[in-house]
Amino acid sequence: MEKTVQLGQLVSSKAGRDKGRYYLVVKIGPGTSVFVADGAGRKVKAPKKKNEKHLALHKGIAVTVAAKINAGQDISDLELRTALKALLGDDSQVLTRSEEVD
Repeated sequence: MEKTVQLGQLVSSKAGRDKGRYYLVVKIGPGTSVFVADGAGRKVKAPKKKNEKHLALHKGIAVTVAAKINAGQDISDLELRTALKALLGDDSQVLTRSEEVD
């Protein structure tokens, strides 16, 4: 089964300087490129371009963020941070490997 990234999906970086950092997918680019942001270090207006193979995909999806992106509406950094915090839980505990998408 092939992994597929969705808008608003919770991902974490497996490689690079930002290894272990959590993001939400804000745009799916050509090929295997994905644009991610967290609303803090990476703003919505300047998302980070990552290769899909350098991302760990998690089951959580920020439905409201995905719906707004699909509708062509702008999302704020605050909305992104709030959605990310909700998916990670209030205490922002690190997700276990069993919660990654297989």
